[in-house]
Amino acid sequence: MTSHSKIPSLLSPYILSPPNDSLILLTNTLGTSANWLVIRYLCGALSSDAAAQRSKKSQDGQSRHDPDTNGEAEATDLAVVLVSWVRDFEFWRTETRRAAGIDLAYLAQSRRFAFVDGLTSLYSPSAPPIPPQSAREIPTRNVLGSPPPTRSIQPVRRSIIPNQGSVSTRLQREDVAQRSHPIAETTALSENIKLSSTNLQQTQNLITKAIDSFPATMNVLLILDAPDLLLALQPDCTDLSSSASTSLSSLKFSLRLHEKVHSTILNLSADINAPSSTLPPNHTPSPMETESQAFLIGAAHQADLIIGCRGLDTGGAGDVSGVLRITTNNGSEATADVEHSNSPQGGWSEQELLYLVRNDGTAKVWERGGDS
Repeated sequence: MTSHSKIPSLLSPYILSPPNDSLILLTNTLGTSANWLVIRYLCGALSSDAAAQRSKKSQDGQSRHDPDTNGEAEATDLAVVLVSWVRDFEFWRTETRRAAGIDLAYLAQSRRFAFVDGLTSLYSPSAPPIPPQSAREIPTRNVLGSPPPTRSIQPVRRSIIPNQGSVSTRLQREDVAQRSHPIAETTALSENIKLSSTNLQQTQNLITKAIDSFPATMNVLLILDAPDLLLALQPDCTDLSSSASTSLSSLKFSLRLHEKVHSTILNLSADINAPSSTLPPNHTPSPMETESQAFLIGAAHQADLIIGCRGLDTGGAGDVSGVLRITTNNGSEATADVEHSNSPQGGWSEQELLYLVRNDGTAKVWERGGDS
């Protein structure tokens, strides 16, 4: 699994080795999903050559601080906790394998990846109870004097299944087949943590449980996919309290303070509210609109890096999927760490790029006016 072949070179400074304690905000609009960016972050964190690059970077940093170590430093492994409220594990497993060649089920068994399912138990209704089997009908006896039941002679049917030996022989064959083809994904899927409540405290406890499942020597990249949907999943979304967005921001802040969390990535929708130019003059925003906008703006102010996906101003095009707008927070510590890290990928800079996501999941990014 290689990351440089899957991550466009222009995005490498923003995806490979995110700074410690950084907050990266990915925004998307209708028709321009940011899922392909989330997959690139998974690739940058879980691929083998990305781990080798982090090891080299750790050794170089240790050598600068302590020349007597001769570049010998123990690299800390990076694990990923992906929490998604709108997409299940099967979606991420399929898309990551197709676009990046990474097997999330195998990585989950290797204790490098954990998935918190916020979709299945929150949206899917409980399975209806299985009705009891109807009582077996008792055949009526032939009453004296009644005509006997008619019986027809059926032709003899020969079995088309060839002789496979005794029962013990067949059981031995099935046992050998199961051992030679183990079901590796069943265990990983059954260990996924499922959110069954919109209560923020319970949500925090389950996500913390997923983070604590990794060894103490591992740092964790935390990815929150559409957490703002919790605002709409309240019992009465038309009567949200004024502190709903504040409570959700507190949840995000508490998770970032975890000692194992290295950096956090948010994937939010930027077009929840319609533009003011398209609304009537006397439009009154609903509580959900107000809280969603407040959470998005608050996350944008706190983020060290913002990568926004939007469509072309001129409409759709067959050779361009959309526009990437990259914005940095020049006053944050994470941005300063990138500038002083002397990374071979370069530092962070604000720019606009065009991108194309192909049908096979691969992506291409280029500058405006450059060759596509």
